[in-house]
Amino acid sequence: RVAAFLSLTFFVLQPIHVEPVAWISARGHILVTIFILSSVIFLRRFERYGSNTNYVISLAAAVAAFATQEAAAALPFLLLLQELVYMPSLDRQQFVRILKRLVPFWTLLGLYLVFRIWLFGRVADRIVSTIPQFLFYTYVPARILWLSPSTILDAPHALAGVGMTW
Repeated sequence: RVAAFLSLTFFVLQPIHVEPVAWISARGHILVTIFILSSVIFLRRFERYGSNTNYVISLAAAVAAFATQEAAAALPFLLLLQELVYMPSLDRQQFVRILKRLVPFWTLLGLYLVFRIWLFGRVADRIVSTIPQFLFYTYVPARILWLSPSTILDAPHALAGVGMTW
C-alpha cells in the first residue's frame, strides 16, 4: 500500500509521460506494460510453484507484448535481470538452468527482430552514425518535451533546426 501511494504521489507531482492515460491512441503503452508485467509475474509463479500452466501463460503474455509495441524488446533482458537479482547464490548449473528457461523469450525477441527487418527493411527508424547526431536526436526532443516556458517558446525553432538558443 505504501509503494502504491508513493508511486501515485510521484505520478501526480511529476506527470511527464501522461499520454497513455490521457489519449486513447496511446493505449499500446498500457497494453505492453500489462503484458510485460504479466509475463514477469507468471514466470515468477512458475519458478515458485512449478506449474507448467504459468510458464505457458508467461510465454503467451510475451507473444502478446511483442505483438503490441516495440517496448517489449526489453522483456528478455528484464527476465534475465529478475532471475539474477532474485538468485541468492549463483553457480554454473543454476545459470545454465536459467538460460534454458529463458531461451523461448530470447527466441521470441529474435523472431520479432527478423519480422521487423522483413517488414520495414531495418530494425530502427533512424540510424545514428555520429556522436553529434546522437546528441541532436536525444537532446532536442528532451528539451522540447521538458515544458518550461523557454522551451515552449523555442519549440518551433528547435523543430525547424534554426535559431536555437542553446
